[in-house]
Formats: sequence, structure tokens, C-alpha cells
Amino acid sequence: ISKDPKLSAVIPMLLSAEWWFKEGLRNFQRCGDVFNQAFLRCNLSQCCKLRSIASSYRMSFSERLENADKNLDSHVELCLDDAARHLELAHETLDQRDPNDPKAWDMVSTELAATYLVLGVKRRQTLIGGGASP
Repeated sequence: ISKDPKLSAVIPMLLSAEWWFKEGLRNFQRCGDVFNQAFLRCNLSQCCKLRSIASSYRMSFSERLENADKNLDSHVELCLDDAARHLELAHETLDQRDPNDPKAWDMVSTELAATYLVLGVKRRQTLIGGGASP
């Protein structure tokens, strides 16, 4: 497993960001602020995506070729599934597209579409044998 110092620094920062986003989400749920709930869910989704990227870079390219680690593939997919779920919940929170202020809904929709695209590509790679390789 790669001992990249940059990756070692990223993981604690990512975990801290996730904790603060979840804490903020709980506070906005208590006061019923749906727009900020949706924005924090978008941030949590990004954290899940970053976690999937960090996972795929834990091993060097040659190590990935040798191991063809299926657990790594499934972990990356789980992170992307979590990302999509946060965005689905953001849509549920917003309920519908506000005709007077559609930007939040549109942002969540765009992020959700992009996340499904990445997840679909990842699953296709796994099925045809590309796995975790770049």
C-alpha cells in the first residue's frame, strides 16, 4: 500500500469535513431550512466521491494490476452509492423545483446525473475487467 504523505493528510481532513457537514445538517433539519440541508447533502456527496478517489489511490498502479482487488472495487462503488443517496435525499428535502428559485434543484439534479454517470462507468469497468485501474 502506498505511503503517500499527501493522502495521509487528506483522510483526516475529509473525515473532519464530513463530521462538520453532518453536524450542520442536523442543525438545519431542526430549524427546517431545506435549502441549506440540500447544500450540505451536496457537500456530503462530494466527500463520498473524494473518499472513493482516495481509496483507489491507496495502492500504486502496479499493486493494483497484481492484486485486481475486488474489495477495492466494491468499496469505491459503495462510496459512489452513498454519494448518490445523499443527492437523492437532497431532492426529497427540496420536494420540487421552485419556479422562483430553481438553482438549488438544478444543482442537485446535475450532481446526481454526474454521480450516476461515474457510478455506471465504474460498474462497467468492473464487469469488463477494468476494475480499479485508471
